Amino acid sequence: MKDAGHIHHVEFLGNEEQLELLEEIKHARALVITIVFQDGSSQLNAKKESTSSVKGIIILIKKPTEPVSDTSNMNDLCNDKYIFIASADDTLWKKTEYFGW
Repeated sequence: MKDAGHIHHVEFLGNEEQLELLEEIKHARALVITIVFQDGSSQLNAKKESTSSVKGIIILIKKPTEPVSDTSNMNDLCNDKYIFIASADDTLWKKTEYFGW
């Protein structure tokens, strides 16, 4: 999870990485959340409303800003993180409708 600029899929994180992620969220300066649709569009694409089903959400975790020193590495300054959380499988909803639950 150390790479900046990559989208990390929550499903593939280990227990320790998930705990690290929760700590980062607790200390985040801001969280930006958007829905991503199956066709690749998102809420950020304002061209038209998507009729595609939801694929998941992407969360941008904005890290707290720290004072810049002469020894600061640019990678340390730009370490905001993107996280992807997939939506639940829609077959569960179809089964629920079938059985009338």
